Amino acid sequence: MVPSVVPVYVLLHGGGLSSLSWALVAGSLKRHGRPTVAYDFRAHGGSTGDEKELTADQLCSDTIAVIEAMVGKEGPLVIVGHSLGGAIAAKVSCTPQLKDRVIAVAMFDIVESVAMSSLDRMEEMIARRPVSFRTKHDAIQWAIKTGMVSNPVSAAVSVPSLLAAAQAEHEMAAGQAAEEDTGHLSWRTDLRATSSLWPVCAFSS
Repeated sequence: MVPSVVPVYVLLHGGGLSSLSWALVAGSLKRHGRPTVAYDFRAHGGSTGDEKELTADQLCSDTIAVIEAMVGKEGPLVIVGHSLGGAIAAKVSCTPQLKDRVIAVAMFDIVESVAMSSLDRMEEMIARRPVSFRTKHDAIQWAIKTGMVSNPVSAAVSVPSLLAAAQAEHEMAAGQAAEEDTGHLSWRTDLRATSSLWPVCAFSS
């Protein structure tokens, strides 16, 4: 069935990333007349909250709330998700609120059950990441060099949103933020604290 109106594309980012991961995709969709919605999961990017609040059910509820607030409760949807976002895309598309509206679901980098062992490498991957960077430029260059982000334009747009000013304990006590040029930038989201969500990204084939 062809929808009577153009569907809204809902873009859900991966764990530890942000909605700006979709910047180039959203731009391309916009040029083709496709409206899009992308938001930062809680404890990611510019959103508030912490990793203790990250559960699949909570992220589904958040996604539904964002859709209803920005799109409304009617109209066709295409849900697109990467990694953790893909798992949430699959889950949210089956909810009573959205199942009759979703006309397509696209998921990227979802681990099948036969590849569950790859989840064991998450700790190894996290251990290889630098704890902090001196500048945003350093972080962008690291992301490109390691292949975390293959497109330099996308890296320049998205990587800064994954960082937060790292603060020493005495600075935090004094309420002073670390300066970027003298302090360090650390990852906004602690991926180890999201380990309970890793199995959510695994599906049976």
